[in-house]
Amino acid sequence: MSSLVVLSNEKGFNLARRTAYLLNAEFAVVEQKTFPDGELYIRIPLDVRGKTVVPVWSIKEEINNDLISLMLVLDTLWDLGAKKVISVVPYMPYARQDSRFKDGEALSIVTIAKLLRAVHSDYVVTVDMHLHRIGDPRFVFGEKIINVSGVDAIADYIKNRHPQLGGKAIVVGPDEESEQWASRLGMLLGLKWVVLEKERYSAEEVEVKLRESMPREAEKAIIIDDIISTGGTIESTVNLIRKLGLNEIYVYCTHPVLSASGLYKIASLGLADYACTNTLPSPISTIDVSGVLASSIKNLA
Repeated sequence: MSSLVVLSNEKGFNLARRTAYLLNAEFAVVEQKTFPDGELYIRIPLDVRGKTVVPVWSIKEEINNDLISLMLVLDTLWDLGAKKVISVVPYMPYARQDSRFKDGEALSIVTIAKLLRAVHSDYVVTVDMHLHRIGDPRFVFGEKIINVSGVDAIADYIKNRHPQLGGKAIVVGPDEESEQWASRLGMLLGLKWVVLEKERYSAEEVEVKLRESMPREAEKAIIIDDIISTGGTIESTVNLIRKLGLNEIYVYCTHPVLSASGLYKIASLGLADYACTNTLPSPISTIDVSGVLASSIKNLA
């Protein structure tokens, strides 16, 4: 019997099972149901005493329910005698509220970090955490957070799926925050990259513009971002790139926080290819990050 256990919620099943396989770990889905009054029932279905336990928890749509269920799981694991708990939250919610943009606002991600510490999570592993003002998640979570990147998996996907791109493409980041991912992808693919300027007018209305000239040799564009939600930023970026004469466009992201309308918008853009990683379940979560997670977990377990 393995001394390493991987658990998941239903949403995280596929990613968690792949990760467990790579770790040669026991795997189980946490029993969970909702009572008529909205309260949650949680049960850990196997013995975890003296073991290192890794809950892989996908948090999407019912975000607050998913967070509370994770907190219940973590505290229960401690109470049941787990030796070590490594929380894997591939998409960390509330990360965009890391600063007070208006007086009186909650620092939501700071509260989430406090809760995770309070329920005995020894380490937290996340992927491409989206922080607006705080560059390093350790300033919020302390030294026990590991922020891995999905960009390497995206680069491998592009190399295997579209080897013909070669030096003919340019990597495009839609805004300043995406520069870290655009530069990384460009380096891995041996391509130049540019980063646009973005002005947001509402949740769905954005405007992007060039802040530097587009290389003349560019014939195709690869857009990379960490999150696609409504699809508004991607749509504006695609429209700008097409005005510049590049019509073969590829779009990739780490986290498909996609609404139904957002998915429809992306599908309607006439892209050469579009895909996201499987940090969250979606119809376009075709890029696997289980290897990245497994490597990080091995170093902590």
